[in-house]
Amino acid sequence: ISHQPIEVSMEQLFLCDGGDEQDDDSSMSVLSLSGIATSQINKAGPEFVSDRTQRIRFAGWNLQASNESAGKSNFRAALYYCRNGLRFIGDDPWLNETCQLSVELHEGAA
Repeated sequence: ISHQPIEVSMEQLFLCDGGDEQDDDSSMSVLSLSGIATSQINKAGPEFVSDRTQRIRFAGWNLQASNESAGKSNFRAALYYCRNGLRFIGDDPWLNETCQLSVELHEGAA
């Protein structure tokens, strides 16, 4: 297994959606394995996941990664995960099955 995609994903995560590089290295933090896996899934995007149940699961993973990042004061990464979580939920975020998850992702993004 090649580790290059994980390394690239970690670098891109620190840039948060491919934005400008941050001058302050202190904003970078070590990612958990779940954060790395979530970043890899985000690179594929929701358009490559046809099963709605799986998309909702991945949205939940993004919420978990967002909370973990915010807990480490990495708020740019937390926003990145919230935005991706909302992408996985899709066009109907306020259905019963996704309403609470949508609220938490929106609150995290705010």
